[in-house]
Amino acid sequence: MVYAQTSGPENVIIDGKLTEWGPSLKHYDKAAVLEYDLHNDQDFLYIAFKRPKFAWNIALPKRMIFEISDGDKPGVQIVYPGHYSNNKDEMWNHLEIKKSGSNTFDTLTVYNDDGIQAAGGFWIKAVPAKEAGGAPDESETAYYVGADGELAIPRKLLPVKSGTCTIRISIPSEKEFANALNVLVLEAHFDPQKGSGYGLEALLKESKLSVTYLLK
Repeated sequence: MVYAQTSGPENVIIDGKLTEWGPSLKHYDKAAVLEYDLHNDQDFLYIAFKRPKFAWNIALPKRMIFEISDGDKPGVQIVYPGHYSNNKDEMWNHLEIKKSGSNTFDTLTVYNDDGIQAAGGFWIKAVPAKEAGGAPDESETAYYVGADGELAIPRKLLPVKSGTCTIRISIPSEKEFANALNVLVLEAHFDPQKGSGYGLEALLKESKLSVTYLLK
């Protein structure tokens, strides 16, 4: 359990670039392979995140699930990027939301009547293959597939208006590896050569983190 409360940037611009959050995000969860930061003002709860490598999972159905709840009580759930499109760029223009008390998810664009703002994207970084857990030959190159993103969730949608709330971020695993790889290559348009073997194996691992956050 991580307790996070930071001063945060003065003006958050939801563009997926993370510029205003500083040179790096303040928190890192090793098990989830996720950098993140949290902030709120009187109108929004902001979530900034970076998957510095092995972001294959985010390109698959269910993708990243953000849940804000009142302790163990069900709260609002947001899937981002959304499931409207399997294209690795277009998917960041959509999200899914299940509001408190609802049994279903609604698919929205990032321009929606609920006032939720979201932006993000994938990126590829070349690294020595040895660093990526591949061949020991330092002359060979491997690639990390990463992702950056931001969410601004209106406080009117939160199950907690003041005090503490629980924020959970999870990235489901993909048990049917062959089908998952097919989605990545044929539909999401990822080059299977752009990523280490370990990165693909990460598809089989579910990532979760839980944060208790004090609303200001």
